[in-house]
Amino acid sequence: MNDFPHFQPHNPLHIELSSVRLNSIVLGQQASEIKPGFGIRTSRTPGGTTLSVIKKRPPATTSLCPFGEIISVELEGFTRGIRGGVCYCGDKNFNVPPKGINLSADGAWLVYLSVPCESQRDDDGEIFLPGIVTSSASAGSLFTKIEWTEGTNYPDNTNPDVSDGLGTVIIPLGKLTVGNGGADFEKVGCGNVTINQCAGILSSSRA
Repeated sequence: MNDFPHFQPHNPLHIELSSVRLNSIVLGQQASEIKPGFGIRTSRTPGGTTLSVIKKRPPATTSLCPFGEIISVELEGFTRGIRGGVCYCGDKNFNVPPKGINLSADGAWLVYLSVPCESQRDDDGEIFLPGIVTSSASAGSLFTKIEWTEGTNYPDNTNPDVSDGLGTVIIPLGKLTVGNGGADFEKVGCGNVTINQCAGILSSSRA
């Protein structure tokens, strides 16, 4: 910190305006100047110093919607598709690729994942234990659809029989409409899929 010198009246000029005192004045002025910093800009003019606050724009973020949005794709015969995602089914972690959309075929469909899976059972195969063991499917075969008309529902789950633990779970994704060379997808939700089983009842969750 610099203190400005205190001048005494009637003292000789060479004492009051010594080089040491003049340098103290310069240093004191520099110490009192407003300097630019993070988010602050200064501009100096003969009339004084102007202080400006710079508004920082938040970085742009891209929110993906697994199994819930139409995207551009580079698949053989397709330029648009429904985004894929990850499906967790017992010991399987399916990295499901996007599903191509035929833009030349007008119509409406309910789109869903159909996943065959084996439920956990006791060693004697007499009672269900919580959870899924595995799936016999491949990642590229999980997407499917059914033609939609008013009142059409998604297929039901096929819950497993305790004798073999095999069943099929349906994960509704949304309604796809194609017309005039374009496509629209009314999604059910967003997120990767985890398949569950409890007491012989199949279910799924998304996150």
